[in-house]
Amino acid sequence: MTLKQILEHEDLSALLFNACTPGTLCSIRRLCKKYRPFLERFFDTKFNIHNRLLRFFTSPDAFRAMQRDTLTLISGSFALQFFAGILYPDSDLDLYVEHLFAQQVVDFLLTDGYRFQPTAAQLGLQETLKVTQFASPEPYGTSDIEGIGGVLTFKKDNGQTVQLIVTCQGKTAIEVILNFHSTVVMNFIAWDLACSLYPAATFERNMSLACRVTPESHPIDSLMKYRRRGWNVILPEENTSSDLQSLLVSPFGGDNLRWVGDCKTWLIRLPTNNLPLLPPQPAMSCNLILHPACSTWWSLMLHDGMVSVEYSKFISRVRFLEYVRKHRPRQQEYLSNHEFFDSDYFMGTAKYLEDLSMDS
Repeated sequence: MTLKQILEHEDLSALLFNACTPGTLCSIRRLCKKYRPFLERFFDTKFNIHNRLLRFFTSPDAFRAMQRDTLTLISGSFALQFFAGILYPDSDLDLYVEHLFAQQVVDFLLTDGYRFQPTAAQLGLQETLKVTQFASPEPYGTSDIEGIGGVLTFKKDNGQTVQLIVTCQGKTAIEVILNFHSTVVMNFIAWDLACSLYPAATFERNMSLACRVTPESHPIDSLMKYRRRGWNVILPEENTSSDLQSLLVSPFGGDNLRWVGDCKTWLIRLPTNNLPLLPPQPAMSCNLILHPACSTWWSLMLHDGMVSVEYSKFISRVRFLEYVRKHRPRQQEYLSNHEFFDSDYFMGTAKYLEDLSMDS
């Protein structure tokens, strides 16, 4: 059987491509034009966000429209499973949303059949939401993750569970994700794109680097869970500083300034054709909203034998607005009364961010 015959056979080509790492697939996609249609078919099947979300929602399209309207990000093990093409049957869905939009997400979950499951320390649903508005940015509960205002659990009668992680004031969802315990879970899914921040380490070499200021702050149970799932979780305290420095350079990309959309991230565009359109508005709004992925610069830093993620919001609203006025196409969709940018527009800003980083 020839290679062409294997590629034309859907089941056989799936077996072949499933044996390849993402880096290999992307290389084939770039270099071999005649094989590209077979790869596109495989990608459409493997990275089918609609089928993944059907486990949790009656209408995945309605959920993704809500994501768009509320800047909600999916992260945690669901995003990892999506990129790795695997399934943990008992895993839940983690949603990250800024506190301003939390009520809209809650309303959607309730409408779709979920019920709030308070912990022993939580009161009613509205009381718990109100608490998140005034929460401190200090580490939340036993998670040691900064920027979380509250965690609300919702369950359906069929057992599916959604955890809604609400940020505290002044924090974005991507900032919370950058505070995760290790790089293996630094992946997220927006309404129109999926992104892995450390794909070379996570999917090419099955490695994860624990990121904490002190050994005592490592959530060992969470880290060991991913060791059991097949990842080589690197604890800085188990390695010398020189070994850690080598790892930072490869495969974790060193201590260079990073942003979503740079050459070290893995982005997958998600189809949006079936989502309801947003009503157009003719004028630039004074309320500029960036794509939820487009807000932060970060670096992996090594201090005193420990690795941590240091980040900052990379751009002032004024400077981005200047860029928007210069480069925004005339035909643009908008979010409510806000200026909103989808992944097509967002990807067009990557070069601009690169220029800014060089000027900094």
